[in-house]
Amino acid sequence: MSFSSDIKQELNKTNNLANKKIVKYELLGYLISGNIEILKNNKIKFSTESDYNINRFSKLLENLKIDHSIEMNGKNFVVNVKEKELVDLVEISNENICIKENVLQENLKEEELKAIIRGAFLGSRFNK
Repeated sequence: MSFSSDIKQELNKTNNLANKKIVKYELLGYLISGNIEILKNNKIKFSTESDYNINRFSKLLENLKIDHSIEMNGKNFVVNVKEKELVDLVEISNENICIKENVLQENLKEEELKAIIRGAFLGSRFNK
């Protein structure tokens, strides 16, 4: 395993899924990680080879009551989410996903900023 993979596995043990606000910010981190593909059928796709990472992402979505599906594509897990499920959090245009300005204008606490960074790191792809 790589150093990045070891850190991701350790971060996945962070159990703060009861705090919906932290869950929302961690999900935002995943969404801006650069590992989200915007599909033509108004869906977004997150893929990873990591079972612990796909489980974490799925738990974030479940916690926020966001409808999603998980598929296997080769050795990759793929989560599909309808774009409309995320309309309150992000703006999606062409190939870009941006956190909505009103979300960022909230008075973010250190714990919430850490959640965004954690999500962005967990969601990013790394080379072995």
